[in-house]
Amino acid sequence: MGGMKIKTHYTLPENEHLSIKVVLGDNVIWSKGKVVYSKSAPDKQAVSGIQFIELSPQDSALLQGYLSTLGRSPKQGVSFPQGGKERTEKSKRIY
Repeated sequence: MGGMKIKTHYTLPENEHLSIKVVLGDNVIWSKGKVVYSKSAPDKQAVSGIQFIELSPQDSALLQGYLSTLGRSPKQGVSFPQGGKERTEKSKRIY
């Protein structure tokens, strides 16, 4: 699995490395990621593409299993609830 798209209140610097937390029900996935792109959206928020650069095989399987319960393949994507992702390197939330 390559990464995810997130929506934030501001654009993120390209190539910035992030610590990512994704909550899937009772499960928590931790990953490292890199901002591939970030652009302003029409609703005055920003959309950013995050590439996973560290995702354990167990967390990858958990994420793929979650996506399959939604009837989506990993390439189709999924929207996560706000608050499910944190930017921890600079102690700022990105949602």
